Amino acid sequence: FPSFNLNFDFNPSINRFVNIVDGKENVNDSRNIRLGIGSGYWGDKWINYWFNISAINNYSKSSINPNNITRFWNYNANFNMEMKLPKKWYINLDGDIDFYQKTSVFANQRNVVLLNGSVKKSIDKKESWQVQFRVNDIFNQNLGINRNISSNFISETTQQAIRRFGMLALTYNFSKNGAEPKGF
Repeated sequence: FPSFNLNFDFNPSINRFVNIVDGKENVNDSRNIRLGIGSGYWGDKWINYWFNISAINNYSKSSINPNNITRFWNYNANFNMEMKLPKKWYINLDGDIDFYQKTSVFANQRNVVLLNGSVKKSIDKKESWQVQFRVNDIFNQNLGINRNISSNFISETTQQAIRRFGMLALTYNFSKNGAEPKGF
């Protein structure tokens, strides 16, 4: 039984933090406003997918340095698609794409396109056994980036992350009928 969905996302986050910096009271107002749209389709024939796209506006202003206002946008998209091909072959693509706006603090534009893909083949009639080859981080861009607005500063951290790798797997489905699971 196929199903389709469409969703819209509006997520405001408005904060006020009060702290003491060098003996002075500091009032920090920050906000993140997220707008997004998503869709998904789960069919029983040959294709399943979902995706989400969002834009986030980030803003921060501090009372101890009111002329230094931090503003930047970041955009995110994530998706998953699986196609069923003839003779029990499947192709899957999933990804997470992040674009961060340049700021006066960060002159480098940080764009990360994290794409993963796999090919799998069912090797018996009930589709209980499957052989799969998967490549994570096809473009070798898993940078582990995180930006944060806090008090009177903005920070960007880059963590060490596992980058591109391949994996070969043999999988057995333990369900009673051996059918492919529905959805993702």
